[in-house]
Amino acid sequence: MLHALHRQLQHDRIGELLAEMDAESGPIPDELMEEARRLWRGPAAPPKPRRRTA
Repeated sequence: MLHALHRQLQHDRIGELLAEMDAESGPIPDELMEEARRLWRGPAAPPKPRRRTA
């Protein structure tokens, strides 16, 4: 229970910080967000084979 509460508090604080940053600087342009996502994820990995179910 304590872990879940801690995570929720972190989530709330991050949300507040992001809202504050958006208010001060405006939202991040979509092109920059997409570039950041590509860099964060790295090269696409080939899909894993799916398991067959009986």
